[in-house]
Amino acid sequence: MKRLRTFSGNRMGNSHNHISTIIGLFCVALWCGAANSASLEDELRGVVTIRGRLQAVLQGVEVAIPAREPNWTLLQAFYKERKGRAVWHEGEQLNAQGETLLTLLDSALTEGLEPVDYHFPRLKASRHQRGQAVVLERELLLTDAFFRYAGDLRGGRVKAAELDPLWHFDFDRAEPMELLQAALSADGLSGLLSDLAPDSLEYKRLRQVLYDYHEIESRGGWKTFAAVQVLRPGDRHPSILLLRERLHIEGDYLEPSADGDDYFNPPLEAAVRRFQQRHGLDVDGRVGPKTRAALNVSVGHRIAQIKANMERWRWLPHSLEERYLLVNTAGFEVTMRDQGAVVFRRRTVGGKLKRETPSFKSRITHLVLNPQWTVPRRIAVEDLLPKQLQDDNFFDSKGIAVFRKGEEGDWIHEDAVAIDWSLYHKNDFPFVLKQMPGPRNSLGQIKFHMVSPYAVFLHDTPAKGLFERPSRPFSSGCVRVESASLLAARLLQGESEQASVSALQEGIDSGQTMIWRLKQPIPVYLAYFSAWVNEDGIPQFRADVYGLDAPLIQALASGERQSPSLPVAGLPASSDLATR
Repeated sequence: MKRLRTFSGNRMGNSHNHISTIIGLFCVALWCGAANSASLEDELRGVVTIRGRLQAVLQGVEVAIPAREPNWTLLQAFYKERKGRAVWHEGEQLNAQGETLLTLLDSALTEGLEPVDYHFPRLKASRHQRGQAVVLERELLLTDAFFRYAGDLRGGRVKAAELDPLWHFDFDRAEPMELLQAALSADGLSGLLSDLAPDSLEYKRLRQVLYDYHEIESRGGWKTFAAVQVLRPGDRHPSILLLRERLHIEGDYLEPSADGDDYFNPPLEAAVRRFQQRHGLDVDGRVGPKTRAALNVSVGHRIAQIKANMERWRWLPHSLEERYLLVNTAGFEVTMRDQGAVVFRRRTVGGKLKRETPSFKSRITHLVLNPQWTVPRRIAVEDLLPKQLQDDNFFDSKGIAVFRKGEEGDWIHEDAVAIDWSLYHKNDFPFVLKQMPGPRNSLGQIKFHMVSPYAVFLHDTPAKGLFERPSRPFSSGCVRVESASLLAARLLQGESEQASVSALQEGIDSGQTMIWRLKQPIPVYLAYFSAWVNEDGIPQFRADVYGLDAPLIQALASGERQSPSLPVAGLPASSDLATR
């Protein structure tokens, strides 16, 4: 059981001040005016009752969501602007907007969010109840629920920066009071909340797949495999019956689930290969330890993984440009979209552990053909210096030139073989290493230049064989792109007659370093997605190579959350408001 959070005196006092203010506003606008015939004693008794109920509401919200109480300052500002007029009620009954909001909160599951985070169980229980205290409680909880839900749809339920140290996108969070005012003026509550969710096709596909996996869960999910030997095509084993059933549940086994026996037949092999492909495994048609481990991931975890990746989409800008690149740093692939259509998709190699590729937005401004590579100091001292110590010819064999700063500040080329490298280490390395253009250059034949504070960019590579690996965290942070020349041609398409594919190849073949600037720089998003849906509607899952899923899943399952934004400045003291 979660321990209830306690308040300091000041914090509880502030909450009570806001409660008193809101009571005053509502008393005037909702009930006091309609109760002129009632005695002052009756009115005061009603206020006391409401105050007690509100304190209970506050305590109840703390139990449900320990990390945050309702935003009383925001509620006070909102109802002050409305002069205490209710939003969700006509008299003591919910109006059409109140009923609509309740329905929308009930459907929060479709967005990968939990209705309980928006007071839904309490609101549902009091839906048809009447009385001043109940109505006031319901009114305030509905408004707070809107603020929370709108903010979560637009900017995410939890704080990206606190959970993912690699996430470096600008904060794109809505101001909930303005959103509610806009919805009320346009009478478009349902449409507004729908529009707050990410506009990307990728998010919408995840939303559909989330529904599908909830359906699987409602039917009991799937059974797990006990550890057995590797299962191969042609084998007979009792576990093959379970394997066939397991693959049928997710749609990988396309034949009727009961049509087979304990024989590993060709249709079952095809199903295993489909499963392996969409989980980023070696596609060999055999059920070994890694495939068995993926088969044994529960449907509940897959649902949590889908929700986590929907949250990452909420962390991104609401709408992406018509033409952009998306580098999936967990799935090791790059996709280019133009007018919604995928016009380029290839595999990538990304940062290894301890040198992970960060998540951020940039723009490709120009291409560098036959680039020279100035080796970052960390790579020079941690990776290359040890290899030179083992082999005096290593730098020469890789086309790496060594430079040392001269007395007049100019860089002097040094003979790598003549240097006693044993005298130098990571804390004393007065050299700059540059790899010359050529077939051995680590950047390959093309560099896609991006402005980045992380010294991360996209580039070609001479190590083409790494693209055949199912998981590809091998770089020092930059992104190596398969078929880089095809991506370059796609970026240059329509730029000019000189920027043709043949001209591009001629530039590469020249061996000379050339810079081709793009007239229209293209946005690039690098982000970590361990679950997505491909163009054929097939769910894809990948291993959590950077260990970023677990803390996000845990945070989404707990009470941790962001508060609505909009710090309210310039309000009168709550005691002043309460007496007006």
